[in-house]
Amino acid sequence: MNDLATRFWSKVQKTDNCWIWTGVKGVLGYGVIRPGGERKFVRAHRVSWELHNGPLPKWTGDGATDIGVLHRCDNPACVRPDHLFLGTQKDNVVDMRAKKRGRSTPMPGEENPNAKLTWDSVRRIRELRASGVRGRVLAAEYGVTPTLITHICKGKGWKE
Repeated sequence: MNDLATRFWSKVQKTDNCWIWTGVKGVLGYGVIRPGGERKFVRAHRVSWELHNGPLPKWTGDGATDIGVLHRCDNPACVRPDHLFLGTQKDNVVDMRAKKRGRSTPMPGEENPNAKLTWDSVRRIRELRASGVRGRVLAAEYGVTPTLITHICKGKGWKE
């Protein structure tokens, strides 16, 4: 581990906040390093955790119970040990959603940057549909799909 530690520290730039990995990064921006004699890369923040806290539990490939190294700061290039914590993939998803990060984070209603409707237009759609205006007519008028009109009127979309 000593050679790995030397190579690791040569690729770390300490700032007042995060400690930034300056070496090779993967496509998601996480630092990667190759342990001595191994062909595969490991994530630099995992190496940082082990250098400061000892070995991680053996990785089994079971996403439900495997323990990963997660970021408090949400900076994939950060390797600062007090910005890291252990958790499962579920913990990571809960953390991501709590911080409103990631593509899978629900952004309901007008919070969604892709929303074509407003709450006022949704209420109007519901009123018009209840009075007998056809869903296809409303879809064309508001520039959305008939399926969305159905979901809005059945309470499956745009829940208040």
